[in-house]
Amino acid sequence: MVPKLVSVIIPCFNDAGTLERAIKSVVAQTYPSIEIIVVNDCSPQTDAIARCVSRFPTITYVRNEFNVGLAASRNRGLSLASGEIVAFLDADDAYEPEKIAAQMSVFEKDCAFTCGLRRTDIDGRDLSNVASNELPSRRITRPDGLLLRNTLNGSGLLIDKSLLLALGGYDPTLRSCEDYDLWLRILMNGITIIDIGKKLYKYSYNPDGLSKNLKSISEWEYKVLDKFFSVNKKFNYIFYLIVYFSYILRNLRHSEIVNNDEYSDFIDNRINFFKKSYPIYLIVKFFRISRIMRLFI
Repeated sequence: MVPKLVSVIIPCFNDAGTLERAIKSVVAQTYPSIEIIVVNDCSPQTDAIARCVSRFPTITYVRNEFNVGLAASRNRGLSLASGEIVAFLDADDAYEPEKIAAQMSVFEKDCAFTCGLRRTDIDGRDLSNVASNELPSRRITRPDGLLLRNTLNGSGLLIDKSLLLALGGYDPTLRSCEDYDLWLRILMNGITIIDIGKKLYKYSYNPDGLSKNLKSISEWEYKVLDKFFSVNKKFNYIFYLIVYFSYILRNLRHSEIVNNDEYSDFIDNRINFFKKSYPIYLIVKFFRISRIMRLFI
């Protein structure tokens, strides 16, 4: 049987220095039928990106006329994909050699797939706990647990192209957490998510950007939750409060990790959300004032 073509889409903005590593990790896949699409999101590093891509003549390469963000860049790659299956890779990350093969070995057309991630430093050195390389696989059919905390590797997605197109692709209005939004829409459309567990995605961890990233993620995650509950009215008010309470506690913990006044002000504004449920508001204010979340770092 001829293996199905998998299109791997790599958006790139300011990652010209790591793009070649990302591309080589796809070229080195044990799965035999792959095309690579690089989408340059109107990067100031365009010349360096073009030079890198030119070393791989089979790559499909396009440049956005304007900077449109990760979600819209992934969608553009999706529109160019020739494969029946699509997968995604950020330009500063990399795949383990068996990533695509492992996911395709359990592939089901009406499911979405992801895998575990292994943290590396910017030079690709492993930062993970070697003892926990293998995690149990899981099938997720409901969004409830994911609303409390996103535990899925969004960049590890592999999915039937027609299925992703039917969902409308990524939401281009989201500049972050677009993968979280997609997971929730996938589940609300009755599609099962299969996390194969194996840590086959190398995530490049940059601690210098932690403060900025946590604030940005917090803001966009809040927008994703608001979007979700504005569309899906079937969840009761108690669950709605639990989800936002979990969100606030998570961000109070993050605020103890980084020292960022702007981030702290943002959290304080979000806490005001609970004034509609005053007892919970008092509990959250206690957590904030006592800084008790320092105990959970």
